Amino acid sequence: MRAQWFEGQLWDATVEVLLLPLRRDGVGPGTDFADEQMEGFLSELLEGGRVDLSAGATTVLYPRWSGPGQLVLVGLGERPDDGGVRDALADAAREYVRGASTAALDLSNLADDVMGAREAVEGVGLGAYRFTGYARDDEEKSGPAQLLVGFAAGGAPERGLTYAVRRGDMLSRAAREARDLLNEPANYLTPREFAGRAASMADEVGLDCEITGEDALRELGLEVMCGVAAGSEEPAQLIKLTYDCGDAGAPTLVLAGKGLTFDSGGISLKKSKGMQNMKMDMGGAAAVLAAMRAIAEMQPEMSVVGLIGAVENMPDGGALKPGDVLRACDGRTVEIISTDAEGRLVLADVVAYAVRELSPDWIVDVATLTGAASVALGDGAAPGVANDDGLVNGIMEASRPAGERFWQLPSYDHYRKQLRSQVADLKNSGGRKAGCITGGLFIGTFAEGVPWAHLDIAGVAWTERDSGWRSRGGTGYAARTLALLPFTLTD
Repeated sequence: MRAQWFEGQLWDATVEVLLLPLRRDGVGPGTDFADEQMEGFLSELLEGGRVDLSAGATTVLYPRWSGPGQLVLVGLGERPDDGGVRDALADAAREYVRGASTAALDLSNLADDVMGAREAVEGVGLGAYRFTGYARDDEEKSGPAQLLVGFAAGGAPERGLTYAVRRGDMLSRAAREARDLLNEPANYLTPREFAGRAASMADEVGLDCEITGEDALRELGLEVMCGVAAGSEEPAQLIKLTYDCGDAGAPTLVLAGKGLTFDSGGISLKKSKGMQNMKMDMGGAAAVLAAMRAIAEMQPEMSVVGLIGAVENMPDGGALKPGDVLRACDGRTVEIISTDAEGRLVLADVVAYAVRELSPDWIVDVATLTGAASVALGDGAAPGVANDDGLVNGIMEASRPAGERFWQLPSYDHYRKQLRSQVADLKNSGGRKAGCITGGLFIGTFAEGVPWAHLDIAGVAWTERDSGWRSRGGTGYAARTLALLPFTLTD
């Protein structure tokens, strides 16, 4: 779904559903115009207290004389903040826009709130999302192809408002692309298919794309990443997406994504319950790919490289075994304690490759890395560790307008001791204690000398229920934060 500004009176558009956000007092030009079109009926309802304007509440009216088929009043409460507008519009869109063929969003009551307008556009795009799947008789639409955005009474918007609408549209489309990848069955979305889709996206938005196959990866020294793929018939793929800002002196940000298109656990086999959801273990890679699309469209004043390690983790006779020792891209040796601690192995090589080949100014890796992330913070936020407070501040600043929460965990040297091996430089698991921290610090070892941060989205990349901007299945978490990060790092 694309958002497009509608020139003229929005009520003149022929749409099935028109969403009108209202704050608690119900006051605003959009309200006045709707009341005029309905010959005072709306004001009667508001004055009589028959419209619930609490946050997220909806009231449906059916104008008889003109305008849309349905007018949906969306309550925003007193002073919506912390993503309140986004969540309210997402819930409304999920109920009323998802199955509609045409829809519109009236921003008249948010004309003085640029951030609220952007959130509203994002919310509709995220709430209307639905993965239609592969059932032959599944003909339910995932929402209209286009969302008309404008003012009830028409008129030219301020430049800041149109910019906010465009950015909200770009960010919501990026998150929806990440969701599509997360929800895709693993037999369709293999590492090679992931690489093909990345290349197609790059062509579409003008990014440079380079795909490196497994034989070439071994020649480059990415033995650890290839080791994870050893039990699968699908060869490992390193995907490199490059946005060049055109300024040779500009800094470079690397976004590294864990791309386990399916994770069985390998020889350290997972339990069968819930294993079907391990198709989402490429949530970090999906977020990076989607963010790179938005970055190409928004054009920050720095260069950004997306690196994705796409592999499968399977348990055949050639698979990696506990006790094996592999050599990483930077020459360090790693003892394999658990083959189910595979994401950090992939990212170790990807991050080491970035340091060696790209000499970046910052590296941020994103992964559905540990179950410990869910234990630590549930689904309310994603934990992370870092070696640079300035980079952490940039991530936090980018995450706030995206409505995605992250929380920095300690990275004391005390925790690094858990990764010491008796037979290699490192072991890939430090045990159950502080598992989220030690998993991240394992990756950070390979980013020495570069400002680095690790985001563990294992607890937030997937949900079993609809709630606010998150829809059941893949959430697309971190895609919008990563897309905004180049702007907060340069501010």
